[in-house]
Amino acid sequence: MRRGFTDLLTSQKDAGARHINVQLANHDTDPADALRLTLRLMEEAERIGDLATSPLRSTETRCTETPEKAYALAEGYFKATGELLPMTWDFSHFAVVKAT
Repeated sequence: MRRGFTDLLTSQKDAGARHINVQLANHDTDPADALRLTLRLMEEAERIGDLATSPLRSTETRCTETPEKAYALAEGYFKATGELLPMTWDFSHFAVVKAT
């Protein structure tokens, strides 16, 4: 997967992108796998340099499809790195938060 992240991020950077929002994994991705992928993604963006990369929090079928999944990913990232996870919020969907 690292080669895939490298190729995709590099092609975006070569095209002039500096801020890249990523719809990562699928809705049924195990939270541990989602964290592993996120860590790889962020590490690769850092290695390439001059990129601001973040998972996209949306209601699409991704590992951040619900607020609970997004917050679990952010919490896992913080525990693993000691840093806040940059996250892009998709406000084109009305379900940014979940009411109980």
